[in-house]
Amino acid sequence: MIKINKKTQLGYDIPYNVESIYEYAAYTSDGKYKYLIKELTDSEEDIYIKVDYFCDKFKNVDKIKVELSPLCEIMIKSDKSPLYQNENKHCFSPMYYKLFKDIKNEHLNVLEIGTSYGHSIAGWRTFFPNSKIYGWDNNKNFLVKVHKIVPDAILSVCDISKPIESNIVFDIIIDDSSHAFNDQINIINSLYKNTKKYLIIEDVFLHISVAEFDKHINQEVKDQFDYKFIYPYIDGYEDTYDNNVLLIFTKK
Repeated sequence: MIKINKKTQLGYDIPYNVESIYEYAAYTSDGKYKYLIKELTDSEEDIYIKVDYFCDKFKNVDKIKVELSPLCEIMIKSDKSPLYQNENKHCFSPMYYKLFKDIKNEHLNVLEIGTSYGHSIAGWRTFFPNSKIYGWDNNKNFLVKVHKIVPDAILSVCDISKPIESNIVFDIIIDDSSHAFNDQINIINSLYKNTKKYLIIEDVFLHISVAEFDKHINQEVKDQFDYKFIYPYIDGYEDTYDNNVLLIFTKK
């Protein structure tokens, strides 16, 4: 069951009317999957659609079984962790542990875009004890809060809707900002030049096809990076988001 509030964005703006909801629910993306409406109820505040997936929504996405890791505990206040005390959470931290465990004690530049209140910045500070931790957000109030809990984080205001420039080379860049497709593409095509090891886009929506990303990613990025769409999961830890895919770029 997908619950769509008036203000909710599931990748695209969805007007609040039955016709457009039907149109969205029947949406297909390059044949990747589509919804079949079983039930529609309309209340004052919310619309509920019960849907069946009758095509493989994970086409061209690697579904990888992961296990709980020390980073899950470190990130327990972030929705990156399956241990997060909220029904809405991902299994991203176990995947990150697999990627980063062998370099965690190196001297790295680690950037997260989209700091929110700073819980994942605090997690990276703990996990990468010898690294410089950077945080970018478009909300100055968030950065003030982050500074209070991670005083040595290097924080900057950043508008991800415009081309991004930086003179810093980052070993790891993780985007956890707007989750909007255009912003994700802008981050990829702007910051690949600043990436030494990994550039990771979190929260890729399942209704946006792999082909759609391929069409918008610059050729220079494809020449310099291998990239995969990965859905990490743990048996018994159900994620309820529709944007539970990581897009991971690895420098060749």
